[in-house]
Amino acid sequence: MICPNCGFENEKDSRFCGNCGARLPEKKSKTPLIIALVIVFVILAAAVIGYFAYDFLSDDKEEVRQEEQQPDTGEAEEEAAGEIEGEVQDEESREEGWQITNVAAPASTGSARELSVAQAMATSVIDQQGYDNSADMVLDGKDETSWQEGVSGDGIGEGISLYFDQEYEVKYIALKLGNWRSDDYYAQNNRPETLKITMGGQSAELSFADLKQEQWIAVDGDCNTSEIKFEIVSVYHGSNPDWDDTCIAEISVYGEEEM
Repeated sequence: MICPNCGFENEKDSRFCGNCGARLPEKKSKTPLIIALVIVFVILAAAVIGYFAYDFLSDDKEEVRQEEQQPDTGEAEEEAAGEIEGEVQDEESREEGWQITNVAAPASTGSARELSVAQAMATSVIDQQGYDNSADMVLDGKDETSWQEGVSGDGIGEGISLYFDQEYEVKYIALKLGNWRSDDYYAQNNRPETLKITMGGQSAELSFADLKQEQWIAVDGDCNTSEIKFEIVSVYHGSNPDWDDTCIAEISVYGEEEM
């Protein structure tokens, strides 16, 4: 260490000048400076780490918010695909099966002829002394007779089934709905409003006008069957509350032998 008084260069650890005896100044320690630099470095490092951590967490939160806001397109796409597949299957079913529609009495049934029914059966029949109200009455060709269901109430869910001796391709069905014994009987008894018709492994519902006239159904598509079931879905109520039986006077089926 150089003496500031005489300029003599002393030993590094000397406290007094070896030349003039003057007290040498104490050497300043660098430790506080080093500590200060370390503290500054630590603060800066913490600040940098905090900045990147905040930025990372902010990005995660933003991704979570976006995921919450975005709809589950996977489920939506699956549902849409399912609906489309269902529509395609329904369309294929319609193309492969048959459809029924109300039509006016045709001028001609073409090659279709009235089919002979081997047997008629009903889910229920009203017991009325002096009258036969069985399912056979819809086949006897007489307007004054009819099948009349026999359960309590309007007969919803009741029906009759017609069986043929073989399979036929059905083209037309003609019905006289209600009790046709007279206009008064027609008005007082219930008449079917909607029937569920099952044939050839397929079912469809069809509604009819509340008219005392023969009503025709056209069958479009392939309908090969050996039996037809008619089930009451809804009714037109008769004017007499005591006569709540639903009636069908006649049913005729037209078709061709299965090719």
